[in-house]
Amino acid sequence: MRRFLRAFLLVSSLYLLGCRDKMEVDCLYFNGTVYLLDSAFSQAQALAVTEGRVVDAGDLRTMLIRYRFKDSVDLKGGSLYPGFIDAHCHFVGYGKSLGEVDLRGTRSWDEVVERLLPYRKNPGDTSWLIGRGWDQNDWAVKEFPDRALLDSLFPNRPVLLSRVDGHAVVVNEYALRTTQFEVNGTHFMGRNTTKFTPTKLAPTKLANGDKNSGLDRPYRAAAQGASQRISGGEALKRLDGSLSGVLIDNAADVIQAKIPKPSIESWKKAVMAAQRACHAVGLTSVHDAGLDEQQLEALRMLERENKLSMGVYAMVSATPDQLVRYLSRPPYRGQQLHIRSFKFFADGALGSRGARLLEPYHDREGHIGLWVTSPDTLAFYAPLLAQAGYQMNTHCIGDAANRAVLQLYSRSLLAYAQSTGSHPATARWRIEHAQVVNPDDRAVFRSVGVVPSVQPTHATSDMYWAGDRLGPDRLPHAYAYRDLLSLNGWLPLGTDFPVEEISPLKTFLSAVFRTDSAGYPKGGFLPNQALSRRQALRGMTDWAARAAFEEDERGRLLPGMNADLVWLDTDLMQASFPEIRRARVLGTWARGKRVY
Repeated sequence: MRRFLRAFLLVSSLYLLGCRDKMEVDCLYFNGTVYLLDSAFSQAQALAVTEGRVVDAGDLRTMLIRYRFKDSVDLKGGSLYPGFIDAHCHFVGYGKSLGEVDLRGTRSWDEVVERLLPYRKNPGDTSWLIGRGWDQNDWAVKEFPDRALLDSLFPNRPVLLSRVDGHAVVVNEYALRTTQFEVNGTHFMGRNTTKFTPTKLAPTKLANGDKNSGLDRPYRAAAQGASQRISGGEALKRLDGSLSGVLIDNAADVIQAKIPKPSIESWKKAVMAAQRACHAVGLTSVHDAGLDEQQLEALRMLERENKLSMGVYAMVSATPDQLVRYLSRPPYRGQQLHIRSFKFFADGALGSRGARLLEPYHDREGHIGLWVTSPDTLAFYAPLLAQAGYQMNTHCIGDAANRAVLQLYSRSLLAYAQSTGSHPATARWRIEHAQVVNPDDRAVFRSVGVVPSVQPTHATSDMYWAGDRLGPDRLPHAYAYRDLLSLNGWLPLGTDFPVEEISPLKTFLSAVFRTDSAGYPKGGFLPNQALSRRQALRGMTDWAARAAFEEDERGRLLPGMNADLVWLDTDLMQASFPEIRRARVLGTWARGKRVY
């Protein structure tokens, strides 16, 4: 109370002195620690903001002499940071998931099914029942589920339940009957016969004006007559040869394509719901890792309506039609929406054994994972993205996927740099996740400036079973964030929500302490790969902004930059692990407007 009274009297007395000669600003934030995130990692006592931009920062007395202000915020001894940025998430999809069955935290398949029981009230409902979040690695019996219970409870309604990482689903028989496909050499006939033909692509012009009518060439082999022949996917079978209902990666996509798409209005509502939730945890900007045209249009509409307060760096899903559409136009940068990158998938996830490894899985003999997209297809598109000025961001979990994509990045970027006279690092192409990287391949990150984009909470979620998948020799090459940081000197951090929780504070804890919320394991998981507090904060602010070519407007509190702010009751640079666990977000501002 005494500290507050002293601050109040100082503000009041200095404000009244010489008001006429001062520059007027919209708001002064004072009585706390302001982290500017400049090169010196400076701190200030007060911050001045006007018209959504930072004006100045410094000690309180000097700021009160320089400025008069329309409004003020007493930070009450708390800390003010640049608004947190999630460098890899599924923001729009998270908003949609808020209306689906939440299966996170379930401890058994029976518990998963129990959460579905309330949806049996209307037996005549034939709409798709969608849920997400189960993880067989959290169960006492760590095996994939079987659809038998779903078949008995929902004989006349399609059910699809996604694994926590989104790379595997379990569906009931009714859902399986909605399509037909061929995977792993086995033909599965659905109730409705539908021929699969590749998207018809019209000739288009790339940014330099060269005609290209063959952008669909890698996809032409997908046409297989009466059924879809799926590569890069797996359909698990029972002992009698029938389907268990578990579909992995591209096999799951076939079923998911049968689900009716939401309307644009539905996507707009999903964005608004996600926006509210994210602002509440201090997020002011996100990198959405894979959006289709309908979702992008919803974001455009909200921006035009001045309703998009979240900064969204959009990665366009790399489907044939979207590659044609966007490679023929320049990148887009609006006030909040920024479209400059494509999201590709090289392989699947480690938890569902879809990550592509150089050597077989430690817990599945002879199995090395999947190519969700073949290296040849990725290599076909890489030069086209470089030519059109788009960033290539590729999901790579396994060491084989990381090696293949790093090599093709190097070839494409070096060739493009030679033809244009630029440095390959200026493209800032990204490896999303970079989860298991063989030490022999790490030098490529530095040589052509490839950006590893990582999610620290993956380490503390996967640590219970990652060793089972990889074995003791490969495990030290996984989740190696300090080693990856050393390659380029900066490292963007994200969560991959809704795979993980949306809280950036959990990102910070996992990066620095390398434990779960209970403090397990003592000393941290692979503790030599922990980041410092400063590195973790930079990964959530200015390094994340840099990964999106937005370091000129986000991630630091310097004059002229966006007044994207988050106010915490806790100093992340000083607080203990338990104190950070209990930390609260007291306020969030986007471009100077309070949004939480």
